[in-house]
Amino acid sequence: MIGREHADSGFVTLLAQDGVEGLQAKNLTGEWIDVPPADGTLAVNFGQLLQRWTGGRVRATRHRVIAPKTVRFSIPFFYEPRVDAEISPLPLDGSEPFAPFLYGDYLWESATNFVEMSGIKHLRQPRRAKAS
Repeated sequence: MIGREHADSGFVTLLAQDGVEGLQAKNLTGEWIDVPPADGTLAVNFGQLLQRWTGGRVRATRHRVIAPKTVRFSIPFFYEPRVDAEISPLPLDGSEPFAPFLYGDYLWESATNFVEMSGIKHLRQPRRAKAS
């Protein structure tokens, strides 16, 4: 195993593939399936922020990378809001409301949960969305 199971934190990730196997995604029944490693294609993963924003209608893609037989290169593009963007609930029937928040606060909270970032959470105070 070379990449632990996770879901990206933002909206959408586009991943340019190089034709080498190794990327897997978890399906709705919890089984790992291989993402076809077609050269010159994009794998699309939905992120946790998109799941929250849509009230769970769009689910974040749980994925991982297993050790391939050859060197694997992939180039991700993370599509995310500006750090000062306010994320508010969409008016969707049946979705749970949440307090609006600034994407930068969410991103800092998410990033500083990684072991590589441990001990620095206190360096940035939340900016919080202004009350309207």
